[in-house]
Amino acid sequence: MHQPAGHPHPPRPVYLARRPLLGVGLLVLLVVLGTAAARLTGMGAPVLPAGAPLAARSLVFLDLADGGVLVRDADSQAEVTRLEPGSNNFIRGTLRALARERRQHEIGPGAAVRLAAWPDGQLTLSDPLTGRMLGLDAFGSTNRESFARLLMLREGAR
Repeated sequence: MHQPAGHPHPPRPVYLARRPLLGVGLLVLLVVLGTAAARLTGMGAPVLPAGAPLAARSLVFLDLADGGVLVRDADSQAEVTRLEPGSNNFIRGTLRALARERRQHEIGPGAAVRLAAWPDGQLTLSDPLTGRMLGLDAFGSTNRESFARLLMLREGAR
């Protein structure tokens, strides 16, 4: 049978299979419950190392006009080293992340960050102004060593 012009066929109802929908719903529920449990128990949160650090140093990182970075000891104001333009990308990326967080807290650049080696082997970089602490061991041994070198360099070393 033909319907007169202007009267389209009624839309077909859409039927969805129940099992896939239940599976997706269950998956979403498990993700929400897992996230809530992790937040409530503190699972995955950074753990402050116990005791006093074996070595620690407060450093100031200053951008130079040529694209390099001047690293100074915050206590003595002596130059520790200069990071040449285009080098030390992990250090630069880490500093950008800390600078972004400082901007969010409306804190200007040039304040010291604290680099510390702990008895359990951890190496951390912390920003006392924002309370942010980064465990540098999570980024691999090569990246960790780029910061460990700054901890051990004497002033004026290159």
